[in-house]
Amino acid sequence: MSPEGKSRRKKPVTKSRQLPEQRTATLSKPATVALAIAILALALAARLYHIDNAPLGDDEAYTIVVAASTPAQIVDLLKRDSSSPLYYFFLHYWIALFGESELAIRSLSTFLGAGLVGAVFWAGQRLYSVQVGLLAALIAAISPVQIHYSQQVRFYTLLPLVSLASVYFLVRYLQTSRRKYILLCALATLLCLYTHSFALFLLPVHATLFFLAGRIQKRWRDLAVMYALVCAGFLPWLPIFLTQLNTTPELAWFAVFWQRWGALEALAWTLSSFSPGGSQPPIVDGFNVPALGRVGPACFFGILAVVGIVHLIWARWDRDRVGALCFPGYLIVPLTCSVLSSMFISPNYLAGRVDQMVFPAFCIIVAVGISAVPSWNLRWPVVGVALILSALTLKQFYSRDLAWGARDIGDYISARIQPGEPIVCTGLTRTSLTYYLRRHGVRPEMFSYPRDTAQHLGYQNNIKLLENPDYLVAEAQGIIEDVRSASAPGGRFFVVLGYTLMVNKPLWEKLAATADLEMLESPSYLGPQSGKSGLVVLRYQFMR
Repeated sequence: MSPEGKSRRKKPVTKSRQLPEQRTATLSKPATVALAIAILALALAARLYHIDNAPLGDDEAYTIVVAASTPAQIVDLLKRDSSSPLYYFFLHYWIALFGESELAIRSLSTFLGAGLVGAVFWAGQRLYSVQVGLLAALIAAISPVQIHYSQQVRFYTLLPLVSLASVYFLVRYLQTSRRKYILLCALATLLCLYTHSFALFLLPVHATLFFLAGRIQKRWRDLAVMYALVCAGFLPWLPIFLTQLNTTPELAWFAVFWQRWGALEALAWTLSSFSPGGSQPPIVDGFNVPALGRVGPACFFGILAVVGIVHLIWARWDRDRVGALCFPGYLIVPLTCSVLSSMFISPNYLAGRVDQMVFPAFCIIVAVGISAVPSWNLRWPVVGVALILSALTLKQFYSRDLAWGARDIGDYISARIQPGEPIVCTGLTRTSLTYYLRRHGVRPEMFSYPRDTAQHLGYQNNIKLLENPDYLVAEAQGIIEDVRSASAPGGRFFVVLGYTLMVNKPLWEKLAATADLEMLESPSYLGPQSGKSGLVVLRYQFMR
């Protein structure tokens, strides 16, 4: 064959594998900015709407009681908890700046939740495309569970924000070899550990990405330096963390849920919780209002997530393994580590709460799955379904019956209490009542039944207490004597009793049987008179 013939031979054409959005026209910068601002505005509006409608829950009130203490007291109080101190320190100074109203206190979580939406957009568009970033931000913005946590005085908006920063900076380091990113990754990881100890499961994500990037032999020193920095930064908290490990088995209320669900059901609850329109685990207090049940939305978004993972591997595996695996690894590795450690060491997987750490990965993977749909004519209906599912759920969420709560108990007692009258609180009523009475300028002496509850105001193991009825009877007698010692002759006091809880029955009976106690007025029932949330307020006087 002549050279001319050879030159005319066509070279085989290889079709590059790219994400679909890379083969379509990209949005202009003004359009991208406008859409990003619109999504952020939607996120803020959804999070601020009715933010102060619900009264503070027990967990929220406990968080405020801790955060309102001095920094040294915060550290001491958390020794009997499983939490890390960062959010409490943030809230401590937030309260100093903006006050203790429900709106002011909850707005810290609101702005962190909106920041998470912005961070998801930034990570998605930097690592994949503008379209993925916008879609991921939209999923985060309309997520009912994140809207719920953005209206709560808890750290479940801060945790996913700092965990996303940790993974993002590590990926940027692996892609660019710029060591400033490894330092930023160490800082973000440390902030995550100081937000919640569940962040320990981020460390295997880092090692996995290093290994899959094929650079563990060349850059193991950088990984070792990052881990060393994280360990050094965590050293001040390490003694408290070890104390918590020794204490929390006694307080591990969440172990009940793990024992009830097991691994598969816990993972199913996570998927349902993440999915707009999906039902929430019972532990997500006050938000068990799914639009279309648990299965439908979870299957819909689960399929999109699987499509997203498959498409990332298909489109990027041979040229960018880090980009292909960073978010699947960020989603799967921590949950797997938590499941295994819960099975063989100690329960720690709590669907609907600590799993929020990996929520950003879910948003970005689902966004990639939507982007994998061949054309916009098919993508728009998918986005529309997500919006409808979220809207149906949020309609029920915003219209919940919140006609009573700790706020009403505070109003009721503050209108009747006289100086020097103490209050006996049962269950976990003490923290929320303390907050609302303080709002009224009332600071009475508070007692807890059982008395040991005063040492850990955020937790009470009713099942364990019921196994020892003699202890409950002794505690009932002891609390009456404590109040007697703290009161003047003829002194009056209030009792806030969860009357549907069998744990409180010995106190009720002991109050009725004490000869020198007189009930001053008829019991005042607040809330539903059936179910676990009913309360009764009693007022007694020691007879002269």
